[in-house]
Amino acid sequence: MRHLLLLLLVCISCTEKVEVKHVEYKRHITLNRNDTLNIPVSLRNQLEEDYFTLSTRPVERTATQKKVLLGNLTREYLPFKVFLTSHKPVLKDESYLFKTDGGGEIDLAQYLSGTVGEFVLGFDLDEKYTASNTRVYFLNNLKAQGCSEYKDITNFFFATMNKKGLITTTKDLIHLKLLVGAVVLISNIEDKYYMGQLYITDSRVKKALCR
Repeated sequence: MRHLLLLLLVCISCTEKVEVKHVEYKRHITLNRNDTLNIPVSLRNQLEEDYFTLSTRPVERTATQKKVLLGNLTREYLPFKVFLTSHKPVLKDESYLFKTDGGGEIDLAQYLSGTVGEFVLGFDLDEKYTASNTRVYFLNNLKAQGCSEYKDITNFFFATMNKKGLITTTKDLIHLKLLVGAVVLISNIEDKYYMGQLYITDSRVKKALCR
């Protein structure tokens, strides 16, 4: 996981020159929500704790009180968009816009051409979701980086991945080390629980995947 964090830090500087606001996407794809993502117990517990931490009306509660409240809580999906762009023939098409109603899966094997080069992957969240009311985690799915390892990437996500996009490259399979896994989002807005997740995989490297 330390290697992943170093790669993320390297990419922060190169994303500053990306501008995707006026892209006319060539392909529009609606993703089917994937509710089968196996979230580790430790991350699931963290997401539930985040619900209380993010509340604008925090109240001291015992563990039992929290459990009861969460058991009666209606969870809503957090919709978002995802985009893939490239100025070189790294993608099979120049640009893609994926729409979700709270989750889905992107298999990079379907969209990468096999050419070595850079491409951009980014998110587009509604303006009401911010770093102050939302937490974002990356759950790794590469055996080499530790199965079930996860990291809070909230600050990086809102500074780089949301709206602007993360530049990565297929050279030396760096894109796999950065992207293969799940991006899990949780938000608390007026004490409503919103959750979204995007599973990014590459079916060409199944043996390297945790699941």
